[in-house]
Amino acid sequence: VIIARPEPTDSTLTVVTLNLWHDQRDWPSRMDAIVAELRRLEPDVIALQEVLQHDSLPNQAMDIARSIGYDWYFASVDSVQRTRRYGNAILTKHPILARNWVALEPLDDYRNATHVRIVVGGRDVDVFVTHLHHTMEGDSIRRRQVEHLARFIERTRGTGPVVIAGDFNTAAAAPELRPLLTAFVDAYG
Repeated sequence: VIIARPEPTDSTLTVVTLNLWHDQRDWPSRMDAIVAELRRLEPDVIALQEVLQHDSLPNQAMDIARSIGYDWYFASVDSVQRTRRYGNAILTKHPILARNWVALEPLDDYRNATHVRIVVGGRDVDVFVTHLHHTMEGDSIRRRQVEHLARFIERTRGTGPVVIAGDFNTAAAAPELRPLLTAFVDAYG
């Protein structure tokens, strides 16, 4: 998770980020375990990657959100008319004020950035989730995705804190993440 340098407040924000690994390895049992842990943690925000839906699997983010009573937003580069869709989602116990997404360049890598704005402690908070290119030798692809993500954040963020969560498929100190780390702090590390 990467978070902006927010102004000091009396509020806290708890965030869980999780790559669901789509429907691999007994998804129904894994979902039960995930839901139980999320109920225990009660985070403000849950950022999910590798969220899947298809004709015999309802949208995983929707199922989790409904199980714990959260609002949710799912985005995919797959058309809404397609039965099989794969993407990212943000779940939150706070009302979602704004939501949008962007397909990240290069478009043939099928990656996106998903965004919601919520209010926590009386302040707007912009939350972004992404899942960057996965190969070890894909640093130039990730760099291009990060640059596009940074432009998307600048274009859509409000004046409050920003949280960027996801599966970056590289170490936080990787050169391709520098465009984010010039303005944001690695909160995970």
